[in-house]
Amino acid sequence: MLTGPLKALYNIGFYVDGIGRSAKRAILFVLYLFLICCFIMAIATYFQAKPVLNRALDTIASYTPDISVQDGIVSVNNDNMLVIEPEELDGYNIVFDTGSTAPVYPTEMATNDTVMQITADTVYVNFMDQFQATKLPPNTNTFITKDTVLEGKPATVQLLLYFFITILIIAQLFKVPFMLLFAFLMAAIINTIAKAGIKAKDLFKFACYVQAPATLLFLLNYISPIKIPFLIFIYLLVFVIYAQLVFSRLNPSAENNNGGQNGDGEGGNNRNLTQTQETDEEEALEVQREWQGEEETDTAEEMTEIEQDINK
Repeated sequence: MLTGPLKALYNIGFYVDGIGRSAKRAILFVLYLFLICCFIMAIATYFQAKPVLNRALDTIASYTPDISVQDGIVSVNNDNMLVIEPEELDGYNIVFDTGSTAPVYPTEMATNDTVMQITADTVYVNFMDQFQATKLPPNTNTFITKDTVLEGKPATVQLLLYFFITILIIAQLFKVPFMLLFAFLMAAIINTIAKAGIKAKDLFKFACYVQAPATLLFLLNYISPIKIPFLIFIYLLVFVIYAQLVFSRLNPSAENNNGGQNGDGEGGNNRNLTQTQETDEEEALEVQREWQGEEETDTAEEMTEIEQDINK
């Protein structure tokens, strides 16, 4: 089981042996693959996303003003109005209007290209057509500066990393049934076309074990900076190739029978060629018999004529 994922990449006998065993073992193999995949994803996400999050928090800190919240009332830089226009937001802005308690509407924020607006007691966010207003509790007291953002950066980065990794694992968990169904359907189609006669429970076991090469493709695509194009079609091709190799090993006669029934296949061509050769041989034998029969008739007639001459 430990080296199973590696053997599943190149050893067709591994599939034949696995299909001959219980379905429980196949399901445990999928679970083992899932754990390996999650472990590699977690490591890759940690090292790929950590520098990005650090740079993002450094950028946020560079734009952070001195924000004071006392009893749920916000003040910023001892001023009532502040507009921040980060270059990274591509023309959008963040507005502090702490001298106002009037409600802010999404149409107003969209018109002014504002993604966040903070009034004296409420935080408004309008991003990707999602509008949300959060009123600060009356007992809120805090003080935020550039230094506090930088001091809390390590803990914030770790928290965000754990959050992203958890989301990825949950998404991968929901992906497993879909991939199993996809592989099972491809195997069933190949089984029908090749007339291999593989039972449904064995098709399910094959779908479990063929997740190994599919998982390898997914991890390569996830880790590599260059993404694999049309990955879903690559999955399909992998399932079809492995199904043909495994089914031909499980039922070698299926390929021959399929070729014999198909006149355009190699088996059909061989059969037609053999029949043509047999027909030609039969015709040659008939010609030879006719020729020998004619010779015997001519010889008999000549002997009769000679006997008649002698008698005379």
